Parts: sequence; C-alpha cells; structure tokens
Amino acid sequence: MNTIKNESKNHSPLDDFEHIELKPQRPYTQAERKLTQGILVHAGRKSVRSVRRGRGKSKGQGGSLRLPPELDITPVIGHTFRFRNSAAVTSQNITVGNLIGICGALGTVTNATVASIASSVKLRKIDIWPSEDTSTQHNPEISFSTNYGTTSDRSKSKSIPLGISVTGAMSARPKRDTLAALWQNSSTTSSTLGVIYDLPAGSVVDVHVSFTLRNTQAGVSYTVATAVLGTMYYLYLDGSTTHIFLPIALPSTF
Repeated sequence: MNTIKNESKNHSPLDDFEHIELKPQRPYTQAERKLTQGILVHAGRKSVRSVRRGRGKSKGQGGSLRLPPELDITPVIGHTFRFRNSAAVTSQNITVGNLIGICGALGTVTNATVASIASSVKLRKIDIWPSEDTSTQHNPEISFSTNYGTTSDRSKSKSIPLGISVTGAMSARPKRDTLAALWQNSSTTSSTLGVIYDLPAGSVVDVHVSFTLRNTQAGVSYTVATAVLGTMYYLYLDGSTTHIFLPIALPSTF
C-alpha cells in the first residue's frame, strides 16, 4: 500500500525554483541624469509641437489652409522658327501680323481662311545665314524700328566675299524699350517691327519669338487659297501675298 506524503501547508511554488539574488542597480551618474532629462524634454516639446500643428486639421490635410496663389493663366510659349527664302529680296518688312501668323493658324473656312492660335507676340532675335552669291555682292542687313524711344540709328550688316560658301550667322536683337522689343497684339498687325535688306536667295533665317495663346484677346484671320478645316498651318514670314520665306519642316499654306 502506497503512502502519500502530505506536504506542508506553508510550501510555496516559488520554493521549487532556484533562488536568484537581485543586486541593487548602480545609481545614475550626474552626466547620465542630464542626458536622460534632455531626451525627455525634447520628446515633450516635439509632442507639443505635433499637437499644435495638428490643431484644427481634418483627416487628409497636409498643412495649414491657404488661398490659391496668383497665377498667369494665359500660356506663353517661346520658340525659334526657321525659314528659307526662295528668291532674293532687297527689302522685306517684318510685321506684327506676319509674326503672329508664323506661330500657327488653324483652317476655319475650307480653301479660304485660317485663324491664328496666338493673340500676341514678342520678337526676341533674328539670325541670318546668307547663302553664297556668285552674281553680285550682297550685304544682308537687319534694321529694327526705333519708335517709342530715343535711340541711335542702328542696323546690322554682313558682307559676303564672292566665292565664299561657308559663313557665320548675323544676329540682331531689338533695342530695349523700343517698339520692336515690346509685346504686340492682334490690334497692331500692320505695325512694322523691322526690315531685312539685300538677302540672296536660299539664305536661312531664324526668328526667335515668344507668343501667347488666345485668351482674352482675339487672334488674326488670314485669307489663303488652300486650307483644310481644323488643320494647323505655319504661315510664311512675309505673309501669303508674296510667300517667299517658307517655314522649314512645318506644314504651311498661302
């Protein structure tokens, strides 16, 4: 017959584990106390700032509420258009209407009318690469309008010796605060901003402009012989009447 030993009533389950002696922790040094206090203070300030920044926010907002900034809503485009003249010219006016036309026009009436996509334009610079001329000596020249200012009589000229086939470009910019350097809109289409003189056939002309797409101001309508409704055309630098300065690598009409 097995005998069951009765355990003492004072027995604790903890008595079955090995006794572990807990040693007192080393007290913090003065430097450690300062470091700990600094971390706690910094964390507290950060929490306060977070609460202040989040005050009044609704879910999904990324910052404080502000009114939209002022915005220029009219698109402004800068571009360089390149032309080649099919015939020699002794004098070619550069008008506001023609500059607006080179920026692009859409066919609005079949085989009759195209309308510009631009409403205003600003002439930045003109570059000319004169072609070789073996018949007579030409002196290409660019002259800009000096209206609206008291400026000197200015123009640029380039002489090409006979037989020379490689020449540098002649560049000219309108003088500041003159008519040629100011923004011009569709109400001044007949104004002449500059003149190109004595340019041999086959020369290359780069016209640097900035222009605005139509918004509050109207565009310009041009009479042409060929046009498809809704098709974009880039017009000749000299207009549809003489149509000598053809845009290079762009669809055009006259």
